[in-house]
Amino acid sequence: MAQSEIPQPPKRRGRPPKLTRAQILQAGYDLLRSQGREALTMRAVAEALGTGAMSLYTHVRDKDELLIGISGLALEKLVVDDPVSGSWQEQLAHWAHSLREQMMTYPEALELMSRQHHGSPQLLLAARGAIQILHGAGFEVPRAAQIADGLLWTTIGFASMEIAARQVPKEETPQEQYEIALASLGPDERSEIESFLPYFTTGDMSPLFSSVVDQIIRGAQSER
Repeated sequence: MAQSEIPQPPKRRGRPPKLTRAQILQAGYDLLRSQGREALTMRAVAEALGTGAMSLYTHVRDKDELLIGISGLALEKLVVDDPVSGSWQEQLAHWAHSLREQMMTYPEALELMSRQHHGSPQLLLAARGAIQILHGAGFEVPRAAQIADGLLWTTIGFASMEIAARQVPKEETPQEQYEIALASLGPDERSEIESFLPYFTTGDMSPLFSSVVDQIIRGAQSER
């Protein structure tokens, strides 16, 4: 019998790679980013990993624990790069703009953050960066924490509204939406509102965000 005709013993199948909690969370995070929260189920995560849903329960008890774990992974993306130079005002403005930019880049982190509020380790670390800037400028820690907290939630509020606006179908322009709203008002109300409507922001929110951040910083500066 030729060498090529000698029957070969069947290859033994090795044990499948051990599933880890980190793999499960990463798969859930990837699914969340690509298909949205509605598609995030234990079965879908298991299918993405090529395994059965029951194998996930060794590492996460249920979908709620899966979401909490994914939220922590998503929030790890919110890395705020503090500048090494510049005045404390410039550093604090950079901190706010950096945080907003990261939240806009990873909107799912902002969505999942609602489950943790101030309990998010990443948000606490981000706030610590602002507090350190303010404390270094001479503010006592309690006051520095108050200013940082206000700036933190101002930034979150802006990012949340901007992300929500991106998800709304653009059937009308912002100006057309204002005109529709004005049409529902009485003549006196409409006349008064039309006088200040041109000064409202209807597009890019960046200039308005910069203005609000500047006002907060100027208010803090007035205390020095």
